[in-house]
Amino acid sequence: MYSEDAYEYDRNHDSYVAKLRDGALLYRLASMQHCSREDALTGAGSLEAPVKGRFNTAQQRTTYCTNNVLVCIAEVLFHMYRRALRAIENRAPAHEIRATMREKRCLLVLRIHEIDGMVYADSKDVALDFDPRVCGASVVFPDPYYKFLWEFGDEVRSRGKKGILYPSARHLNDVCIALFYDETERIDPNFDIALDIELRLVAEDQDYTQPLRSCDPFDDKLHATMGYYCFTNSTELENARTAIALNPLDIPASGMVDFVRRQYRAYPAHAVCS
Repeated sequence: MYSEDAYEYDRNHDSYVAKLRDGALLYRLASMQHCSREDALTGAGSLEAPVKGRFNTAQQRTTYCTNNVLVCIAEVLFHMYRRALRAIENRAPAHEIRATMREKRCLLVLRIHEIDGMVYADSKDVALDFDPRVCGASVVFPDPYYKFLWEFGDEVRSRGKKGILYPSARHLNDVCIALFYDETERIDPNFDIALDIELRLVAEDQDYTQPLRSCDPFDDKLHATMGYYCFTNSTELENARTAIALNPLDIPASGMVDFVRRQYRAYPAHAVCS
């Protein structure tokens, strides 16, 4: 069961002391090849990758997850958009560029045992005790290149911390979580939810009141702030709702979502165009 209290961090943004309490749910959009519980929190993907992430340099173990499904979706859609543009820039073959328009993923819902000794990045004490550049606007720095955040991540690691909680640069609500160690042993083996989901980039003139149409990057302008998701098994989705294992619980089965931060008067109703 999802509980906001399972994520302990200072909502007043003063102290950086944070932890994930026993029973916290983590959401992670994994590739179809690496969507088992055994793969979920190892950090092996970034450990083996030559690319950098928000708080990790190349080949540095880190697992990225969230406490909100829409945050998870927005984060992946943004990086799909960036990969599409890089593929065009690098003169990738046409079929490879078109392949960046759509991804099938698996939403893992993991219940974990307590992980203490974490740092909440969006706090005044981080700027005082770690790095004065990490504050306010810079915490949600939207650029995909994050030199000062890599340096902050290294400093957090050097002090023996387990990871970082931080606000998403792609979505206003809740938090992202970066784990620096293999936390497989923290996963509750008696809780197992995995939902298949399809993510798609869309054309900038896509009318969300109309059926989704195919987007071709050679004919269409890509939407620079929104993408589409669809849970492909309605029964699995409803079972997850019944178990109160989703946040937000009433997330629509499909729709278009922002991958830039926006204020919403009603959540999640105004966060998903469906």
